[in-house]
Amino acid sequence: MTHCGGWGPIQTATPKVQELCNKVILQIEEKLALNISCINALQYIEQAVSGDKYRILAQSCDHYLLINIRVPFHGAEPELGEAVLIPNH
Repeated sequence: MTHCGGWGPIQTATPKVQELCNKVILQIEEKLALNISCINALQYIEQAVSGDKYRILAQSCDHYLLINIRVPFHGAEPELGEAVLIPNH
């Protein structure tokens, strides 16, 4: 659970977080110029500020991604803030 304004602890992704990733997958593809056929949310942190913000560590078939998603209040659709590929080592 988060307190208003602060980031909560790292948590294992839930079905709700997976659904958020699924809803912005086309935006991620556009932003990164990649074809992402699957995405699996792994972990996340959440912040409650003017809606909810999520930082999500996810894995596509070929890449790890760090995704920022904002969910405005009043049931609006999630919005992709940033999507970054994490280099493989």
